[in-house]
Amino acid sequence: MGRDLAIDLGTANTLVYRQGEGIVFDQPTVVAMNASSGKVEAMGDQAWKMIGGRSGSVVAVRPLRHGVMTEFDVTQRMLEVVMRRVGTVRFPKPRVLACISSDSSEVERRAVEEAVRFAGGRGVVLVEESLAATIGAGLPIHEPIGNLFFVNGAATTE
Repeated sequence: MGRDLAIDLGTANTLVYRQGEGIVFDQPTVVAMNASSGKVEAMGDQAWKMIGGRSGSVVAVRPLRHGVMTEFDVTQRMLEVVMRRVGTVRFPKPRVLACISSDSSEVERRAVEEAVRFAGGRGVVLVEESLAATIGAGLPIHEPIGNLFFVNGAATTE
């Protein structure tokens, strides 16, 4: 089992790929937080189930909008939950490749890098989503030929 991870923080869903195993996490990018304490109660599918529950003090937070991180602290805590769920606590900090939008600013790139590092990743490498999708589709990116490739996300299309 490899410990290197690739994370796609999407507006609608978060995907985590572990080297040697494939996709090990595919859930909605939504966090259930306690409105009074600010504590993260759940993430992903569990978060959807908790919203509007018994106490009504749990609110849903979507930490990304239009492919860009808008809630740094929530994203960081969400990534900590994701990394615990995929089992990285049993190993030293995993190296992480994170996908970002091609039109991300330097500030947005640093924010993603820091959030992953604070959540428990190391050696964070950022790759544009369109390049990652092209490589994943098996297109020859090093050859001098043209290809047209669309990445259609929930909030952005590249």
